[in-house]
Amino acid sequence: MKDRIVEHLHYLVGLRLGHIGRASNLVWIGFGEYSTQDDGSGQARMLPEYALHVQCAWRLTQGAEPFLASQDIYVPNPTLVSDETFDWSKVGNSRFDQLVIEFLSSIHDPLVVQAVKADEHGGIIISLSHEVEVQVFPDESRDVEVWRLLQFGGSGWHFVVTGRGCEEV
Repeated sequence: MKDRIVEHLHYLVGLRLGHIGRASNLVWIGFGEYSTQDDGSGQARMLPEYALHVQCAWRLTQGAEPFLASQDIYVPNPTLVSDETFDWSKVGNSRFDQLVIEFLSSIHDPLVVQAVKADEHGGIIISLSHEVEVQVFPDESRDVEVWRLLQFGGSGWHFVVTGRGCEEV
């Protein structure tokens, strides 16, 4: 599995990180140039060349310090909501949403993918410039999707990793 993962992730090397967002607790990270494309539902949207969709434990680090992690979605954004009114599923309410805005606005030079690594259990590390890493830790033992790499445009393939293996769809 490790070799198949690296084979697909190598397309990211040399591309810049363009955006980070979420839909509920699915986090996506866009890589490469953005262009207007059909999103698959007949709607035209600005989409990256590749997107990583993550539905398991993950974190972003710079040097030895984590600065954004999967559980931040479930923590209130202290500038917007109180614990009593907190609804993590509403984009903008969570610490994650606040930290993504701060992180993306602090980038003055592009973050470019320099290397990718994988393990036999579907874990990955995407190393970017400025000592930033995207680290993904599958935490599922069933045949359930934990992350996927999507290629928009071209052949439009998806590479899906589950708790039990991987496949291109």
